[in-house]
Amino acid sequence: MQDIVDPLTIEDFEKDSILVISKVEIDSDGAGNFQELPEVKTYNISTNEENRVAKFCSYSFNITCLNTDDRYDPLNSGSSYFNWLKQGRKIKLWAGIEKNATPYLYQLILGRIDNFKLGKRAGQDICTITGRCLMRMVLDFKLYSPNTYWGASATYNTVANQIRYDMPAD
Repeated sequence: MQDIVDPLTIEDFEKDSILVISKVEIDSDGAGNFQELPEVKTYNISTNEENRVAKFCSYSFNITCLNTDDRYDPLNSGSSYFNWLKQGRKIKLWAGIEKNATPYLYQLILGRIDNFKLGKRAGQDICTITGRCLMRMVLDFKLYSPNTYWGASATYNTVANQIRYDMPAD
């Protein structure tokens, strides 16, 4: 994997024929050991500006990959992919282009898995993974959650040449 900036130029992106490439990596054991997710067919990314004042931009995504031989089935303990897909597991989405048979990828999203579903489409066993970027998680679970207690707030005016301010402990 190469850095997306060097040795690519603007002209590399303006050519008539560009091979766009992508990959998905998942923290396969929950300890930061990222492995490439095999047989990814598609992934879609949705973005929106969450807060017009603070300009929070967050992403959610869904990934469709083949579930060959029930590799992601939570009951298939014999699979080498057993326990890869769990809620909260970290995931990376990459995109880039290929130049002279060398892939140049950059990380689009670092996020977490929300859910996964196993099913069939066009006679093939598939796995659909949904998730969100880390900013989206902070916004959804910390800022917008009705169960989050932020405590009391107070306003303090800072004064030139004053270092300490009385702040109540309660």
